[in-house]
Amino acid sequence: MSAIQNLVTRIAAAGRPVRSLELAGDGYNRAHLSRATASGLLEQVARGWYAAPGAVPVGRRDYLQVALRYPRAAFHGAAAAWLLEHLDEEPADLEIVLPRSQGWPSGEQPVVAGRRVRIHHVADHRMPRTATVKIAGHPVKVVT
Repeated sequence: MSAIQNLVTRIAAAGRPVRSLELAGDGYNRAHLSRATASGLLEQVARGWYAAPGAVPVGRRDYLQVALRYPRAAFHGAAAAWLLEHLDEEPADLEIVLPRSQGWPSGEQPVVAGRRVRIHHVADHRMPRTATVKIAGHPVKVVT
C-alpha cells in the first residue's frame, strides 16, 4: 500500500478530523496531505485539519472550523440553539464564549466562510455549563 493510501486509511479509521501535527507524528508530511487533498481522497476541513471527503455535513462546516480554531470555546445564543436543533433557521453570525485564559484572538473580528464570529470573553471560573454535540466525530461544546 502506498503512503497516500495508508494516510487515507488512517484518517478514515479515526472517524473524526485529524490534525496535521498528529499525522506528522505518524510520518506523514505536507506533500502527502497535499497530494491526497488534490486527488480528492481527503478534504481539508480547517487550517491544519483533514477528514475523509463528505465526513463533515455542509451545514455544520462553519461550526466545526470555529470549534477546531478555538478548542476551549463554547457556542452560545442562537448558534448553540441551532446546533441543539431548537431553531429551524440557521443564524447569520456565530457566537462563542471563550475563557479569558485562552487569550484574545489576534487581528480583526474572525470570519469563517463569510460569517462573523462574535467572541464573548468571560473569566475562567464563570464559563457557563456546556453540553457536547458531535460534528463529524469531533466534540463541539454548546452552552445549555
